Amino acid sequence: MKKLLIVLGILATFFVAVAILVPLAVDVDKYRPQIVDAANQQLNGKVELGKLKLSLWGQVRIEVAGLKVSDSNGREVVGVKDAYFHLPLMPLLTGAPTLTFKMNQPSLNVLKDRSGRLNLMSLVKKTPKSVAQSASASPPQSSGTNLSGGVPLPGIVTRASLGVELKNAQITYSDQSSGLSSVVKDLNLILKDISLSHPTELELWADLNTKLGTTLLLKGPLRLTAKAQPELLNGQLKNVSLTAKLDMDSVEMTAPGIFEKRKGMATSVELAVSASESDAKIEKFTAKFFNAEVTARGTVTHLASPPSSGPAGASVKAVSPVVHVLVNSNAIEFKPWVELIPMLKEFDLGGSAQVNAEVSGHSGKIGYRAQFLLNDLTAKAPQLKTQPRFDAKVIVATDQVESFLVTLKAPANDLKIQGKLISFAQPKLDVQVTSAGMDLDQLVIFPPSSSAAGAATQGKAGSESASSAPQSDAKTDAKTDKDLLFNPLRENQMLAAFVANVGIDIKMLKAQGIKISDIGCKMSFKNLTAGLDACGLKVFGGVFKSDFHLQIKPKAPVYQFAVQMNGLDIKQAVESQLALFKNTVTGKANFSIQGQGASLNSNAAVSNMKANGNFKVDQAAFATIDVMKMVGDAIAQAMNQIGNQIPAAKGKTLGAMPSGGSKYELISSDFSIQGGKFSAPNFFAKALPNQGIDIKGTTTVGLKDMSLNTAWDMIDTYNVTHLRDVSVNQNGVQVDHVFAEGNLPIHFPMHAGCTIQAPCYSSTEVPVALGKVALSNVATALTGRAKQEVKKQAESIIKQIVPPSLQNKLKSFF
Repeated sequence: MKKLLIVLGILATFFVAVAILVPLAVDVDKYRPQIVDAANQQLNGKVELGKLKLSLWGQVRIEVAGLKVSDSNGREVVGVKDAYFHLPLMPLLTGAPTLTFKMNQPSLNVLKDRSGRLNLMSLVKKTPKSVAQSASASPPQSSGTNLSGGVPLPGIVTRASLGVELKNAQITYSDQSSGLSSVVKDLNLILKDISLSHPTELELWADLNTKLGTTLLLKGPLRLTAKAQPELLNGQLKNVSLTAKLDMDSVEMTAPGIFEKRKGMATSVELAVSASESDAKIEKFTAKFFNAEVTARGTVTHLASPPSSGPAGASVKAVSPVVHVLVNSNAIEFKPWVELIPMLKEFDLGGSAQVNAEVSGHSGKIGYRAQFLLNDLTAKAPQLKTQPRFDAKVIVATDQVESFLVTLKAPANDLKIQGKLISFAQPKLDVQVTSAGMDLDQLVIFPPSSSAAGAATQGKAGSESASSAPQSDAKTDAKTDKDLLFNPLRENQMLAAFVANVGIDIKMLKAQGIKISDIGCKMSFKNLTAGLDACGLKVFGGVFKSDFHLQIKPKAPVYQFAVQMNGLDIKQAVESQLALFKNTVTGKANFSIQGQGASLNSNAAVSNMKANGNFKVDQAAFATIDVMKMVGDAIAQAMNQIGNQIPAAKGKTLGAMPSGGSKYELISSDFSIQGGKFSAPNFFAKALPNQGIDIKGTTTVGLKDMSLNTAWDMIDTYNVTHLRDVSVNQNGVQVDHVFAEGNLPIHFPMHAGCTIQAPCYSSTEVPVALGKVALSNVATALTGRAKQEVKKQAESIIKQIVPPSLQNKLKSFF
């Protein structure tokens, strides 16, 4: 026993002597320049290493008096003042050395520059291509670290382990392009037993009190734990398994205006994977945030090419890795998110969403398929009277949307949209929109109509308001060239190749009291041409059909159109705020028009439009032109002027004319649109019996300034003016129907001008026309009277001086 104590004492004295003398004899700091030089050769930057000091008291410890790593611009990336390498003696003596690098209060500065590159990624120099090619061309050497096999590793290597410890570290992240930055303080990291024979463990934790970006605030404990288990077979690494868990359940997240301050977000991530020389497997992946949970599992096979086999010199085709991954989520309920996100409170969301996805295929050609489900989504909004319910199912497969279906349900409302999108590179979209009925008046709260205010303004301003509208359009066109809005489509090759076909079948659509039924249309887009083909609907008692095509490839888009309407109740349309017919006529309309034009800017579109058509309105009345007032005023002025020529006509009064405006059996014409003008050269209005005056002539309307110019022949077929009843006694001669040309109805020309909203009338031609007829009739009557007087006098003379035998012959002469 005594001898044993002596031996132990000698050994202890030896170790103490070694611990004292070796550090004095061995100067590890002399290796510092070599270490710095070797590190700088591998970096795009600079390494600054403080003085190195060796200590052997119970361990091998190399102290570093500071470490700093800068990038190529001289900005500090890594910095630490207190660091050392720690190698315990006992594991070293037992053949399982453990080396740990420890740092106190280190700092890591991560920078993303304006080009999107991270300073950490560009810190290490890239291997020159010539070196890389040379390395790839050289035959592979057996290596103990090669998973595919080789010389077994020495025992001391397989039992050795490395470790890293960080205490109270600070990580700073900055983004130069967005200006965002964030800081994480008091970060701690323990990475121990980086080894081929022992489980490697990682533990990272921090008490967060930091701001990410400009809004998201994080406060509370974060902890990440991980474990990697290597598996050796005959001294070779055959398999590695990894498990990890990130726990942020107690972290408070706050984003003013987005997230309310909330503790316990149930945020965590769990991962378990394993890998061998040929396969990798995701055994478990679970990510949780709030009430959302995403899980995944999968495999990657054929990581290594099979060994050569067969006859000498025969090559074996390498098999590329094959991926198969499944991803699923739970049914994520929306209602809890209303309490989390303040901006969602007013919508009172309900329902849920779910995602299922699968990724599979060879690494060179990986396919995917994902299904997105939206179940019973409900929402309320200030503009909605009720909460509609939405359901959706979208299936996305490799390079296409295999199918999508969206449905809306609400009281008196039903809508279904379904279709598919083939190829994202050269998209072809097919969509069908169907509905049994959409009563938007029961779904949407529409803003009050401004038509009343507009009408009042129009009534006060008259033609001034009409003339100002085109000027406003001109200013708008000058500021916003609508034709240029299509430039992104013209310049984008993918959009230029875009093809779309949309079918619409809506049985009924009602909004603001306007009911439209039997809506059917085929819409298309191909070769930068948009089209509406065979579109039809019923509205205001009429049947509407149209075709329209717009070519957006030209700088000024070119369009062609054809429209046909039968049985439209114009009065009903105007009462429902359809401004198109507001200042025209009322009645049952039938019309058709075909035309073409260029540009979508309002003034240019009107100027470039060329069209032809015809219209017929049954049971019609003018909306702004009071024909009877116009005629009455004109006749009153004409009678005064005619009295100056025919004194007997002075003071003549006419019977009362119909009040309440003229009513017409029909108004019709063919028409053309060109040069910004609407021209109806064969305008004809046939009045109802005793309720108006027939009109025949030409009508022209300026589409830019809404100017009006008519040249009408007013035909009093039913004598509603009572002009036919006017008789005069001139020089004792009674002239009946003084303003009539024989048995023809009385007629006279009139002109209407100014604007369609505020027409003005010219009656200068009326007294001329009526006076001419009256003077002709009076002259004819007086001439006839004179002839009668001559005849009577001649007969009296004949009786007196001519023998009776000759009287009959002379009478026949006269």
